[in-house]
Amino acid sequence: MSLKRNVVANAASQGILAILGFVAVPVYLRYLGVEAYGLVGFAGVVVVLHVLFDLGLTAAFSRELSQVGAGTTGLATLRALMQVLERLFLAAGVALALAIVALADPIARLWLDVGALSLADVSACVVLMGLSLPARWLSNLYRATVTGLERLDLASTWNVVLGAVRIGGGVLVLTLIDPRPTTFFAWHLFASLLEATVFMVVARRLLVVPLSAVANPVAATLRRLAPFAMHMAFATGVWLAVTNADRLLLSKVLPLSEYGLFTIAATVAGFVTLLTAPLAMAAQPRLARLIGEGADATAIALYRKTTQFACVLAAPTSMMLAAGAEPLLRAWTGDATAAAAAAPTLVPYALGNGVLAIAGLPYQLQYARGQLRLHNVSNVLLLVLLVPALLLGALRYGGPGAGVAWLVLQLAYLLFWTPIVHRRFAPGVHARWLAFDLAPILLLAAVGTWLSLRLLSTVGLPAGRPALLFALACAGVLPLAAAVVASSACREAASLWFARWRHQARNDATQGPGAP
Repeated sequence: MSLKRNVVANAASQGILAILGFVAVPVYLRYLGVEAYGLVGFAGVVVVLHVLFDLGLTAAFSRELSQVGAGTTGLATLRALMQVLERLFLAAGVALALAIVALADPIARLWLDVGALSLADVSACVVLMGLSLPARWLSNLYRATVTGLERLDLASTWNVVLGAVRIGGGVLVLTLIDPRPTTFFAWHLFASLLEATVFMVVARRLLVVPLSAVANPVAATLRRLAPFAMHMAFATGVWLAVTNADRLLLSKVLPLSEYGLFTIAATVAGFVTLLTAPLAMAAQPRLARLIGEGADATAIALYRKTTQFACVLAAPTSMMLAAGAEPLLRAWTGDATAAAAAAPTLVPYALGNGVLAIAGLPYQLQYARGQLRLHNVSNVLLLVLLVPALLLGALRYGGPGAGVAWLVLQLAYLLFWTPIVHRRFAPGVHARWLAFDLAPILLLAAVGTWLSLRLLSTVGLPAGRPALLFALACAGVLPLAAAVVASSACREAASLWFARWRHQARNDATQGPGAP
């Protein structure tokens, strides 16, 4: 499948899921309440555990699948390896789930600062979170199989279908059956089991091999993958610690009701990285294949284009989310009090995630070459600085203080560490990357955001929620259009599309309406 179709399919699925989530969250808040919604944020921290215990095997397996065309490993061996990983992940997932179940009561009593909710209900919710881990772990393995084979069309389609079941079913359960958080998390456990089953069937069908195929010993393949898997395990663990340290620390520092407000802001800010994730996900296997084939120049060109497209999406989105934080949250949730309380947290987190969407892209080069030492070093340094900064900011200023710490450290990473990565993996690219790939987009997006704000302040914000959302969406068109115009990759893509359209139009005119 072509890279363009992979990007479009992945972006479409992410967009549909984002819309579903955007519609569902106000319903969750209405029926669950802000404090119980804090449990939804804490569930995201619990889910991260299965990725930490993955030991990098899923990423190494996906990378090996992406290089099948280079003849590194046969499909028969990879099918046998997937079966070994299935059994390993299932056993480890069950053990991890049992550990969470055993610790559910201490987590509810000693870690979470519960207010109006029943401790028994909170403990039961934690149990349900833990029981979903084996299914989520296996889902990641099967999804990595599908994406590693560059079948993002299949992965995207099923992501939408299963995401609609998870989100839509959660809404129906709350509104029609039972608004208690335990029922909500029970539905999510069912949705996780369904997701694992569906992706298992899809992955196994893609890895069907002839009965006569002879596989290399799986043990030998595992030994060959082990060094990269260990690097990935460390890299993933530290990265997850970096990106989830605030959620974990704030779940202890803040009362669960305030943590719910933080979760609202973090959910909206996460929309920035949600927009750019399809680009990175689609480019990752293609970069690995190009590097494996020795096409370094083509890989660097693809990396720079991916950077520009990501910046076009991230820069205007993060700027507009920060600029219109309070009215956006008010229009979205319908709760003016919650919007006013969550807006100061959204501002720095939206900008910080915009920086992260760009600063995280050099990782793709390191992953494609299978060399993650620099990535690991940078994340360890970032984590060492981030944890005390988050604690200091959160203890003194709550969610907004943690957000400022996040923004400052992401800016430092972009300015001071990406030059080191580029010097090692793309010599001579960094200055052009900053001056020609990023700077014009960031500048024009900032100008477009400022003009949109002036326009909104002139005409005034409408009072109704739908009208307010529409006004904010229209205001976001200007900075997005400015970012598109500033991007040479977007201009080149538009020029190619226009040339093809003219060529097709001329062919149609030459053939005439009666041509066969």
